[in-house]
Amino acid sequence: MGPFEHGSAPAARPQQQKQPSQEQALALLVASFHHAADALFIHDETGHVVELNGQACVSLGYAREELIGASLQDLDVTTGRDPAALQSIDQRLEAGQTVSFEALYRRKDGATLPVEVHVRRFEHGGRRFAVSLARNIGERQRAEQSLRESEERFRTLVQHSFDVYWETDAQHRFTRQEFAEGLANAPARGSEIGKTRWEVPHVGPDEEAWRRHRATLDAHRPFRDFEVVRPTADGGTRHVSVSGIPMFDAAGRFTGHRGVGHDITERKRAESEREAHVAFLENLDRVNRAIQGASDIERMLSNVFEVVLGIFACDRAWLVYPCDPASPTWRAEMEHTRPPFPGVFTLGGEQPMEAGIAGRFRAALAARGAVLFGPGHEHQVPADLAQRFGVRAMLALAVYPKGDRPYLLGLHQCGPTRRWTAHDTRLLEEIGHRLADALTSVLMWRSLRQREDELVRHRTHLEELVAERTAELREAKERAEVANRAKSEFLARMSHELRTPLNAILGYSQLLLMHTEPLEPRAKTGLEAIHSSGQHLLALIVDILDLASIEAGRFELDLEPLDLLPFVNGITDIVRVKAEEKGLTFAPPVPATPPVRVLADGRRLRQVLINLLGNAVKFTERGEVRLVVRATPTKPDHVHLRFEVHDSGVGIAPRDLERLFQPFEQAGDRLHRASGTGLGLAISRQLVGLMGGEILVQSVPGQGSVFAFEVSLALAQGDVPVADSRMPVGYEGERRRVLVVDDVAGNRRMLGALLGALGFDVDEAADGQQALDRVQAHAPHLVLMDAAMPVMDGLQATRRLRSLERWRDLPIVIVSAAVSQVDQQRCHEAGASGFIAKPVDRGRLLDALQRWLGVQWRYVTAPGAPSPPIPTGTSP
Repeated sequence: MGPFEHGSAPAARPQQQKQPSQEQALALLVASFHHAADALFIHDETGHVVELNGQACVSLGYAREELIGASLQDLDVTTGRDPAALQSIDQRLEAGQTVSFEALYRRKDGATLPVEVHVRRFEHGGRRFAVSLARNIGERQRAEQSLRESEERFRTLVQHSFDVYWETDAQHRFTRQEFAEGLANAPARGSEIGKTRWEVPHVGPDEEAWRRHRATLDAHRPFRDFEVVRPTADGGTRHVSVSGIPMFDAAGRFTGHRGVGHDITERKRAESEREAHVAFLENLDRVNRAIQGASDIERMLSNVFEVVLGIFACDRAWLVYPCDPASPTWRAEMEHTRPPFPGVFTLGGEQPMEAGIAGRFRAALAARGAVLFGPGHEHQVPADLAQRFGVRAMLALAVYPKGDRPYLLGLHQCGPTRRWTAHDTRLLEEIGHRLADALTSVLMWRSLRQREDELVRHRTHLEELVAERTAELREAKERAEVANRAKSEFLARMSHELRTPLNAILGYSQLLLMHTEPLEPRAKTGLEAIHSSGQHLLALIVDILDLASIEAGRFELDLEPLDLLPFVNGITDIVRVKAEEKGLTFAPPVPATPPVRVLADGRRLRQVLINLLGNAVKFTERGEVRLVVRATPTKPDHVHLRFEVHDSGVGIAPRDLERLFQPFEQAGDRLHRASGTGLGLAISRQLVGLMGGEILVQSVPGQGSVFAFEVSLALAQGDVPVADSRMPVGYEGERRRVLVVDDVAGNRRMLGALLGALGFDVDEAADGQQALDRVQAHAPHLVLMDAAMPVMDGLQATRRLRSLERWRDLPIVIVSAAVSQVDQQRCHEAGASGFIAKPVDRGRLLDALQRWLGVQWRYVTAPGAPSPPIPTGTSP
């Protein structure tokens, strides 16, 4: 019979039930495929999906169209598979076997899905396919992990909850003992079975404690923390704390106790050490109070020795000086005894250095710690002390006060024989340290008292000298302040005087170079020379002012967003021309990757780099010059930048490195030194210092130099505007009126020519009062106002205009040769909209016009038209 027959033939199938047709069977198979509870994939021999069911889409989070044609290998993110295992899977599939393994699939949302995969290959229509069933095993894995963690917690609890588990019968005999792993000095397993607790080896507690414990057991009561002291195989003892509860059977009959024990040996040792340490600290505190309560050395030593006799329970304590075996005599400083023991020394008197005493001194000095004398110790008590004074044990220690020879501190035991302990020696050594400090203080105090009179004698004379020197310093300070103010005023005045003619020179040279009509080559060369020389002269003026501002502590960095890569490329474009004129190779800079945008004073950073690169070109006759820039992120919002300038030039001699960064100092040969002021490196070093860095130099004469500095800058947010290098020739829209106010006619004509060439209507005024009248009469759209003028200066005129309701929003840009931070701050406080330094840079003027008038420039580039001069960035 078959498994379903149960002894009778199966009932005949009703006639109306027919075998399903092939189409019905296929439909049933397809429905089963698509409604399966597990994910099913049919894929070709390359692993690409040709069919899948709905559960596959649900499990992986993809739409059907996204998975058809996808590779199962791309979905499988399992790591750590053995190549040999993969080869075995492929061989078993090739043999027609069904292969099962666990894998990790990646869902569309990025999460991972642990699955159990069953794969089998088959052929259909002449092609090879495979069907894969992927069953989600996430819940199973979590359950298994939870079970493992629960089992681990249970094992840990059993292992670490107690040191011994025990059970006894009704007669209190051990029937079971289980000891924790690693328990030191545990008895052999089963060695105590059948014995009662008081029958196993023990050294405690006392009989009374055992009697009370047996009464508890006989009364069938629970107990806690009964302490037993047991001997160990190594000759020591082990303390065990035992707790237990009574056990009863179903009929209520007492059957014994069960409980646990904890090894408390370390706790007992710690308690003992803590008690000893507390006593140790209390004794030291008593010594400290004895030291602090006395005002002279005799009283202090008397107090200390009284305490020491009580602490050590000895018969005599003494201190002798000097502790020096080479000395012919010694002196007893202090001795205290307990009656009826006589004294050994005569206090205060010089006594001969006998051989026994010298031996004690020598032993104490060699030990650098407490030395023990007596039975059971390394040294024997000297015979004269044993015979004459009955000394049976002695403890000696050399005490070393600072600035003096050592003393010898000692204790005598004259009663029963005593063996000194490690606690005694440690305590005496600590007392010796405190006594040494106290003696040092007393001896220093004595020395200070001896010098006090001498100090008093010199005090009056010293006060006179200090008063005289203070007056000299005050006078020198006042002279220095006057000189510093004079220097600042002179530099400011000279800057104003030099910038004023430069305003016309650079202004007109820019204006002439703006013309779109080609200039005759000779004229163009001359104009470019004039403009270049003016820029060089302006750079020298700025260097001098910068140095003065830095030295006066009035220099501040102007931080703004800076795109590093275009910034570096702009600098190298300037230097490359100079390098190529000398036939040098200028290597393109190594870019900072990734590109960074930082908050920095771009003008000052450019000034430093151009100075270093310019010096490299100047002092290099052949070879190459290159700039290396490295960017390293340090914090989420900061970057560490390193700039290196390499050259193959003449190099710098070691003797010149010391004065390289001094103002007005130049190193190198006379030919190169003649082409500079000696301020560039001094200012560059100061600027880098303000940025938080330092310029470092490595140089080998005849081989070249490397100048490098590092700064840490904050990252800038947002985009940095890109400057438009095209040359505007006009603007869109209605004509705008600009009022130019300057007491120098040449400055007015130069600005008028620049503005007129761009299509502005230009009006002029020679002082502040005329400016007020012109504004009221002609209502300009913008005012370019000089600061220093007769009748009424520009700041006063600006304040007057701002006081009038109609002109509160009129753009007023101060154009001045006074360019310090203080001067610019005064302009803003007066109500100025902006500030442009003289000489007027055309680019800054155009920026101001575009910002305050909102004009849209028109650009026309005529064929062959010269490029405008590139601003060097030296003007503020």
